[in-house]
Amino acid sequence: MRLALAIEGGFRRSEAGFAVAVEWEMARILAQFSDAEVLILPAADTAGELGTAHLVAVEADDAGQARARFDTGRPIGAARPGSLAGRGPFPLQLLPEADALAIIAAGSGGVFAQGATPGGEIGELPAGFEVLAGLEATTGAVLATLRRETGGRCVLTGARLAPDALPVAIRWAGTERLHLNNLLLLSPAAETAFREGHLTIRDDFSIIVDVRRIDPELLGRFNPDGRLRVPDNPLLQPSAANLAWHRRWVFGLG
Repeated sequence: MRLALAIEGGFRRSEAGFAVAVEWEMARILAQFSDAEVLILPAADTAGELGTAHLVAVEADDAGQARARFDTGRPIGAARPGSLAGRGPFPLQLLPEADALAIIAAGSGGVFAQGATPGGEIGELPAGFEVLAGLEATTGAVLATLRRETGGRCVLTGARLAPDALPVAIRWAGTERLHLNNLLLLSPAAETAFREGHLTIRDDFSIIVDVRRIDPELLGRFNPDGRLRVPDNPLLQPSAANLAWHRRWVFGLG
């Protein structure tokens, strides 16, 4: 579940963080989520920006008004009035993770942008990339976005893949395997090497190889700069946490 807060104007950009006035009843609820990452939305039927920020404190100002204080956070993108599925009429909600990801994707121009039609066949998915119950349509949308953002090419070698190519999950454990920041489109040879720990990826997307195990033919097909070709949008790139999991538990780096 993800905590979501709708405020007038939505997310606020500030190098020093930002604070918003809230009703005391809401403040008492918010106080239970200290340091939680909160999805910040524009108030109902208004324009504004989406973003995520950590709740730093809930406190009273000099006038006795409750205020929720957030860190600088991370902007996601502009929101159109009425375009955010799952938000509902309430200013403070706990959203299912799938709804929160749909809202984030809508703001970043991702898989749930208004008017988008989820596409892509699901078919038989490789180990580690499974369809969670009730998310079949989401899966198709994620696949369509991933293929579009990578140009349908292997991110390791640049080789063009079949239109129905399926991604490999970076992190095979946990509840967010379907998220775009946990998926890579790889050629069959690159996927095998990734799964078997012949190679792994640094946080800057440069490639680490086990020279004792890597297929020399595959090594010769790597991107010339030795890095993955990832989407420009940071929200769609592999996350540092997922890459670290693979380095430790699959490749064997401590």
